[in-house]
Amino acid sequence: MKETCEAMADYSSNYSDHIYETIVNNGTENRDDWDTVVRNTAYNCAWYMGTYSRGSVYQLYLRT
Repeated sequence: MKETCEAMADYSSNYSDHIYETIVNNGTENRDDWDTVVRNTAYNCAWYMGTYSRGSVYQLYLRT
């Protein structure tokens, strides 16, 4: 499970720079300019973490 958590942290950290740069480049007052990018990026990250964690739980189940 430790490896799974580390892999998810590594993967999700790839998105943080993109989100930060998008907000900074468009200004914090112009939410409409970056809201969609941030939402879609967060969705991709959440989807990955969900599928990764379900697979890890399934692997733990197979070991029992």
